[in-house]
Amino acid sequence: MKSIQEIFDNLASSEMLPVIFAGSGITKRYTSNSYDWKRLLIECISQYNADPENKYRSIKLMSNMN
Repeated sequence: MKSIQEIFDNLASSEMLPVIFAGSGITKRYTSNSYDWKRLLIECISQYNADPENKYRSIKLMSNMN
């Protein structure tokens, strides 16, 4: 297993920036006008559904059944 130092050395020598997914929680903490995870999903759903709140509820209900 590689050490943390080896990982950072490999990143530095590759000349490519890593992609980091931080999630919506990180922006919620550091900005005042951002969404929590639920609001972010509802905002995305609103782009293709006239009733995003109900669509979110139905998706969540289906995912809880699995």
